[in-house]
Amino acid sequence: MRAVEEERGELIEDARSVTFVLLAPGYSRRDIGVRTEADRLKVEAFDFKLVKPLGCTVDPTTARSTYVNGVLSVRVEKKL
Repeated sequence: MRAVEEERGELIEDARSVTFVLLAPGYSRRDIGVRTEADRLKVEAFDFKLVKPLGCTVDPTTARSTYVNGVLSVRVEKKL
């Protein structure tokens, strides 16, 4: 497993939510674990672990993720 990373992926923020997009080809959806906390996102697979600060406070219960064609997308609503 690689060291904990922060640089991979891209955050897209709007007024109500934050979306994290990660290019991760070669995995199945079952290979990738996603956990959202109040101010960060954790993504884990068998060969990497990523911790991404979100830069704002979010509601972890609103997190929704998709993994299609090697692209992981996680959207979570901000706490307003």
